Amino acid sequence: PTDESKKWGGIRMSFRTQRIGKPNDPDRFAKMDKLFNEVSAQTDFVQPILEGTPDWAPISEERLDDAVKGNRPTTVPPDPTLYAEIVEAVVKRYGDKIATYEIWNEADITQFYRGTAQEYVNLFNTIVPIIRKLDPTAKIMPCGMAGFHEAFIDELLRSGVIGSCDLLAFHPYAGKSAAWDIPYGLIEGSLMSKGCNIEIFCNESGFPSSNREWFQRPPDLTEETQCEALDIAMARILSMGVAKLSVFHAGCDDGGFGLFKGTGEAKPAYAVFADYAKLGGTGTNRWAIIFLTEP
Repeated sequence: PTDESKKWGGIRMSFRTQRIGKPNDPDRFAKMDKLFNEVSAQTDFVQPILEGTPDWAPISEERLDDAVKGNRPTTVPPDPTLYAEIVEAVVKRYGDKIATYEIWNEADITQFYRGTAQEYVNLFNTIVPIIRKLDPTAKIMPCGMAGFHEAFIDELLRSGVIGSCDLLAFHPYAGKSAAWDIPYGLIEGSLMSKGCNIEIFCNESGFPSSNREWFQRPPDLTEETQCEALDIAMARILSMGVAKLSVFHAGCDDGGFGLFKGTGEAKPAYAVFADYAKLGGTGTNRWAIIFLTEP
């Protein structure tokens, strides 16, 4: 609900650039306008993900055919030049309402990006200068990685991608457990061991309130197990010093992942999220209290 979403830091959204038409299409932004206007009306901070390849902009037709066979056509890597035109149009059209851009989502796994790390680097290095030129104040993050994948991180370091970013997006999933602090500690430690201390934005994390696809366990997941897991996970990762955290997701969702039901009614886990969000908000203090007793 809008009255709730406006309380918090912002909303991360997929820009779904596969919905944008060709440059000569007079209605190329019709679908995108509708989506963006709905989200931006609910928050003062939109954090978009530039992701999704239109069927007119794949890196090759053969690769597109392969992605179609995998039932994930929009995850084919785009032609960097064609995608650069899309990004330029997006920044010019919506940039006055955007402060931070994320370049793709989970490009370290084929579920969302059916390309190589080098192809991702090429895409990143093609479009980032366009964003920097059009909006020098914008913050840029490479794709939120789906957990700790050191080989992918090393490639981003070697290629200079991380060095050219303002933040590093990361998804601290720890399988079915609430130990978000473990993957976070692994990536932070790996980066620091290589001389990199960039701030990490944990911009996707969460638990479903019912058994879903890749996230199942006995006994069945419920709203109560969602609440308990989120309480443990947020306590553990915030204790690591994380300053930026997005829970997936705070919007209404009948699919099980949301903190609200489709009717707008809050699930128990929302109270946990709200408490921690208040704790980390402007003007609040986090105290470490130690009780001492006589020996």
